[in-house]
Formats: sequence, structure tokens, C-alpha cells
Amino acid sequence: MSGKTREYLGRPLKSQDFFEREPLGERSLSWCTFVFRVAIGGVLIYAGFLKAVAPAAEFAGAIEAYHLLPHAFVTPVAYGLPWMEMWVGTFLVMGFAIKLSAVLASGLFILFAAVIGSALARGIDLASCGCFGAETLSPRHTIFADLILIALSLFLVFARPRHSALSLDQWLH
Repeated sequence: MSGKTREYLGRPLKSQDFFEREPLGERSLSWCTFVFRVAIGGVLIYAGFLKAVAPAAEFAGAIEAYHLLPHAFVTPVAYGLPWMEMWVGTFLVMGFAIKLSAVLASGLFILFAAVIGSALARGIDLASCGCFGAETLSPRHTIFADLILIALSLFLVFARPRHSALSLDQWLH
């Protein structure tokens, strides 16, 4: 190979012509955002699905236990919130509008943590937070999980990979 340059169609070849490689850090960041997207989206889809398939009165009862909303808003929130969770989760898993979806997810988790924290601060004894439908998770564990999910969501908001692995955003742009 000394002194000879490989050519293809009369053009000198460089190894990166065949394999456009991104730096290792960029590739790691891309896959890290993929894992975070799937984790956060999976939690939202799972939680939303469990509430959506259960009777709405069950989730409405959990919402009412917090004593935060007027009675007229409880039922619409009980019907709408699970679907919002599932849509945001689906967008994250599919990698569609990642930044916006991550902002919405972090907003949901901040809201959930604030509502549960408010109930605990007011001395309201919650048997279940209502986060996963009839499945019980202690409010303190739920706040801890919400804080982790907030951090992961904010990472997705502020991370600057050129693309995220296996995402619709990558294919659409």
C-alpha cells in the first residue's frame, strides 16, 4: 500500500467515506438518550394504560383523595390524564418531537411529585398515589421515582446529540 492511494470511480478514497463515524462520545450520547426515552416513555405508557383500562371512577376517586381539584374537574382529568400520559410516552419511545415530549414528560412528573408532596405536607393519608391505577406504590416511593424521572426527562431536554438512536426525528429530518 505504500505510495498508492485507493480510488473508486476515479476519486481517492478515505476510510471515512465508507464509514461516516461519529465520535465515541456522540454515539454514546445518542444511545443514552434512546435508553432514557424508552424508560421514561415506558413508564408513562404503562401508568396511562393501567388507568385508561380501569373504571374511570377508580382513578377519579384517587384524584379526589388529594383534595386539590373542584369536583367538576375530577372526572374530566380522570378521563384525559391517562391518554395524555400514553401519548407523551408513545412520542418518547418512538423518538418523535423528543425535546417537546421530554418537556411535557418532565412537566407531568413535576406535577405528580408536587401533588403527592402537597398531600403528604397536608397530612392526607393516601393508601395509594393512584399513579399506576389499582397497583399500590407508597407516596414516598412515588416521589422518589418522580424525581429520577424528572432528572432523566430534563437530560433529554438539554442533551444535544446530533440525533437520537432509533428515532422518528432522525428519519424525518
